[in-house]
Amino acid sequence: MLRMRAPRLHERYLADCDRQLQLAQAEGFRFLQWLEQHADRRELMEACARVIASGPAKLAVELRASAACVGRNYTPRPDAEPMVELDGERVELYAPSARVAHPQAHGLDLDAWTARALEGADVAVIDPEPATMADLARVHDRRYLHGLQSLPDGQPLTPETVVWEGSLGAALASSGAVIAAVRQALSDPHGAVRFCQTRPGSHHAETARARGTCLINHLAVAAAWALRKVSRVVILDIDAHHGNGSEEIFLCEPRVFTVSAHQAGAFFPGTGSPQVIGRGHGAGRNLNRPVRPQESWGDAVVELIRAVERFSPQLVLVELSADAHRSDPVSDLQASDADFAAVAGALRRLNCPVVWELGASLSERAWVGALRAVVHAASRSARS
Repeated sequence: MLRMRAPRLHERYLADCDRQLQLAQAEGFRFLQWLEQHADRRELMEACARVIASGPAKLAVELRASAACVGRNYTPRPDAEPMVELDGERVELYAPSARVAHPQAHGLDLDAWTARALEGADVAVIDPEPATMADLARVHDRRYLHGLQSLPDGQPLTPETVVWEGSLGAALASSGAVIAAVRQALSDPHGAVRFCQTRPGSHHAETARARGTCLINHLAVAAAWALRKVSRVVILDIDAHHGNGSEEIFLCEPRVFTVSAHQAGAFFPGTGSPQVIGRGHGAGRNLNRPVRPQESWGDAVVELIRAVERFSPQLVLVELSADAHRSDPVSDLQASDADFAAVAGALRRLNCPVVWELGASLSERAWVGALRAVVHAASRSARS
């Protein structure tokens, strides 16, 4: 009896310790205080030692991926190909006024670039209601959310992820934007192209861990909200970086198919192995496609869309950044405007509602070209 009980206790302590290690990121010294309170429990300390000992390998992968970003030349590359002109295509831009302002250093102004990209389109700008904490708690640990609320202004969680006074309010507004777009898409699936301007970002945020400037996973929040209406949701991540947060949140969820096309090799966040296919009831519901720079990015993404077609999705949520574009210096991928158009066309052929969350880019040419290509192709497919 005792021999059976001891391993189970150990497993429980190990699981509890692992959760506390994740929450430590948001709760700071509270983890150290918690550890001190339990230091006399030998089983728990052994569990802590096991968790800490298992960390270096994963940490080394993350460090290599982050180190690859250091010293990179972030000068946008030229692209002489003419961009498509928009002509009355209907676009709904869900743009919460409470979102975090995008840094405008070195001429980077994503809001101005978006406005330029949508010139010629028939754009309706919508400032939706924010999400609730209950909406966020469907996919994020409540203790993590509490930690975000209680952190001091300017608290760094990772070198690139900082909590500011208005961060959580902006995150609620951004999640609300995606929920509002999803609500409208489900009621009018063949209407306008629906873009969501969300900041801070989304797809790197895990259940109880901020990362890659992302605090809350807006796509995951909206997917969980949508599961009250539909039973099959696809999250397609075409950012050049792997969508680790969406994968982690829905790894065991059979109703959500998470798909990511991202740059292969030592590239932030260092995750995205094709061997990760889901777990438990979610086995077979995660698909990763690392793309090498010499490969056709567009063909790889269209291949993924064909793979999820058998899932018969009732809603597709897309993480759209332009950092896979050949003009964007963030990655070594070589996507063209035509590739983004091919992706939009392939999604339209799924014949289900699509909502696009706008990520980022360091190149105005890449951002404007990618967005115009998506709007033009999606609208053209809708009319055909």
